[in-house]
Amino acid sequence: MVTDVISSNTLFHFTDSSDNLISILENEFYPRYSLENWSFLNKVERYEKWEIAIPMVCFCDLPLSKIRSHLEFYGNYGIGLKKEWGLLNGINPVLYINVGSYLHQYLIHICEKNTEITNKSDVSLITNELLSFVKLYEDKIWRNNEYLSKKFYDEREWRFVPYLLNEGYNIKDTDYRLSEEEYFNPVKLSQANLKIEQRIKLKFEPNDIKYLIVKEENEILPLINAVNKIKQKYSEDVKKVLFSRIISCEHILTDF
Repeated sequence: MVTDVISSNTLFHFTDSSDNLISILENEFYPRYSLENWSFLNKVERYEKWEIAIPMVCFCDLPLSKIRSHLEFYGNYGIGLKKEWGLLNGINPVLYINVGSYLHQYLIHICEKNTEITNKSDVSLITNELLSFVKLYEDKIWRNNEYLSKKFYDEREWRFVPYLLNEGYNIKDTDYRLSEEEYFNPVKLSQANLKIEQRIKLKFEPNDIKYLIVKEENEILPLINAVNKIKQKYSEDVKKVLFSRIISCEHILTDF
């Protein structure tokens, strides 16, 4: 029996420019800092503002037939990779939290217990790392220099957050995170992204790519020319297969 597709077997990463897409094809993925709202992890009656920036690479597994609003919000350029690739690289769906739920209360309790621990233990710090995969069901997001309301649950987000114990970090060293003030300082944000870039990369091979997405049909040939220049290490056959996987948003929005 045929059923509606709820999720795809592809992990999509979208961006807002062809230059960003070409950079991904040339350099693969570098984690970038994202500002996350953790205010809900305080007691509800306090609900003090608590925002922290964490390095990550974000994906979604929405089917192409349901991607319209995602394109409008995140950009019309993207790369789709096999979900098997994502699973092998430790990428995981986020855990969506409804404020006031029992799960929410458990997380608040865990955070309070963590703050009671003196000389922060590894267990306490690792627990905080787990929170990098937690997101509110709906909330506001900082986008284009303003906060916008969004139902995050509709995004079917998957995340790559560096596993620090594998990356040479001391788990007690929290300088890989940024405060809200540091995140909004362009110099500090740039320096932090560069530091992460020098240490961590999420790699993929041509065979992992299922889709390359550009905004308009007339951008397909320029992307082919760009790939020819940056991927000289690829054989001609490999590049031909890669070119066959280029599709435009115009095509997606009219035919899927």
